[in-house]
Amino acid sequence: MKNYASIGLVILLFTASCGPKINEKQQESLNELTLKVDSSLAILTAIDSAEMMQMGSDFEQMKIFLLNDIKDTLSPATVFYLDSFLNLNKPMAFITSKYSPLKQEGLIIQQQMKDLKQDVENRLVDEEQFEKYYTLEKENYSKLHEAVGQFNNAYNVSRRRYTNMKPKIDSIISASKSSTFD
Repeated sequence: MKNYASIGLVILLFTASCGPKINEKQQESLNELTLKVDSSLAILTAIDSAEMMQMGSDFEQMKIFLLNDIKDTLSPATVFYLDSFLNLNKPMAFITSKYSPLKQEGLIIQQQMKDLKQDVENRLVDEEQFEKYYTLEKENYSKLHEAVGQFNNAYNVSRRRYTNMKPKIDSIISASKSSTFD
């Protein structure tokens, strides 16, 4: 019985060692691409999504008040300031609507990279097949990288502007509310 098990093990190892495999350059490319995908996803993961969504919600409430409920006569400087604040509408809508789908897409691409790596390790992919899969995953990464860059830029600029402008906007809203109730 031990002989049959030994023979089976030898056949299994021989079969596995004779299966398809990729070359060293392809393996390096796969490792580099995996790191790049992980890096792009890390940028999204580093964002405090709860804070971002709260910021978007607060902005929306302030915007509605500013557009519908201010009854005071405002100075031209204040009107321009409010207009500048309201110009955050598109970037805020962009970041609050794109974060979850973008992160989900990043997780899918990351999983595809793990699956490809596992297929390579299990020798299920030869050099020619690898090139097809790698080209597809590299294209997916390029799109992810571009989208993450656009998102991260919009998020950082919007967050900085919102944070800098919020105290004055809160003050204008408070003053307007107090004068409405007097």
